[in-house]
Amino acid sequence: MAIDEVPEKEVHVVEPERSGSQGKFLLILVVLAALVAGEIYSFHKINSTREALEAQQAQVHKQISAEFQDQMASRLSAIENANAQQFDALKDELDSAAKRLGATGGELKRSRAMVTQLQKDEQTRADQLQQQLAQKADQQQVGALGRPYRAAHRPRQYQESC
Repeated sequence: MAIDEVPEKEVHVVEPERSGSQGKFLLILVVLAALVAGEIYSFHKINSTREALEAQQAQVHKQISAEFQDQMASRLSAIENANAQQFDALKDELDSAAKRLGATGGELKRSRAMVTQLQKDEQTRADQLQQQLAQKADQQQVGALGRPYRAAHRPRQYQESC
């Protein structure tokens, strides 16, 4: 047997097709697992950030509310103090005016009654004057209507002398 005559053995190399596709499958599986882990981590971070933001908003809201209430309380207090001072000043002014006038309750009532009576009397006089003026106007109109008639019916002697 010569070297040339050696029967050749066919060597079949079995390519590991399964192992190549299994490697690709494992690679895809690892990538997907990494993506899922990344998504879970992102959701966790977003959730913790949202909670921190909500807590900070609540704290800011409390601070603003407290400041607003303090400002309103101080403003209200200032307004109340100003009103109390104005009220006291008005009360003092009224007391001093009452002392200057020497007016008592009875004198004020009598004065008011007199003023009311004077107003009624004045109104009565005004009404009477208006009636008198209306009568005088009516009399003047009647007199004006009668003049042409009287002039036409006067005796001739009287007309010639005029």
